[in-house]
Amino acid sequence: MPALPLGYDIRLCADAYLPGYWTSDRREHYLLRPETEWPLSFDTMVWPSIFESPDEVKVPGVEDWWPDRPPTIVAEPVNKRYDAFMDLWPERDEMLAVFREHASAGACGVPVAVEMVGDTTPESDIAPWPGFDTEVPIQSRPGDWVFLGHDVCDFGWISGLSNCGSASSEMRQLSRGWKDRVNEFGLFPSAADAREYCGVTDRRVPEHAPFRVFALYRAPEDQRI
Repeated sequence: MPALPLGYDIRLCADAYLPGYWTSDRREHYLLRPETEWPLSFDTMVWPSIFESPDEVKVPGVEDWWPDRPPTIVAEPVNKRYDAFMDLWPERDEMLAVFREHASAGACGVPVAVEMVGDTTPESDIAPWPGFDTEVPIQSRPGDWVFLGHDVCDFGWISGLSNCGSASSEMRQLSRGWKDRVNEFGLFPSAADAREYCGVTDRRVPEHAPFRVFALYRAPEDQRI
């Protein structure tokens, strides 16, 4: 399937946040495979970013839902593709330079790249998204970056795969038909399976529809920062 590069981010390493963040109760209500050790996602509520936008930190009460959040870097790219929270960085080099300048001592991050995957042209899929500027160029993804899997998200980057919860009984029923299709990170290796699950999630969570497919990649281990 064709892919449209969206940009880059730096996500927290597992040991920086995972204990206490993904509780057993949360896993039962949100994951197709609750035993997934480290759930990954485009959604920063699932896999948190090390960055916060200046607008995000101004929202009243934003710090209350996660008082133990590791230190963040308040920064955003010079040129943004999406006029909202959870900004991706068009320039990987700019993002890495900001991290190296402002990260606290001992900070650990995983550089990631995100691409939108479509049946025909991802540009036509993304055209209705409010505030999206396709004219901002994206630095090309290096060929040695590692594919993590496909996520399924709505227009607000909310994951229908790991952040649209249901009663545990409903999730168990949904899991029976889908848990064997996701990988160790709770993502779909197959873009076709992810596209099929978009339809499931459109019907299950219509207030967030339509959902689209996103591919995630990470930097090689020797480039983890």
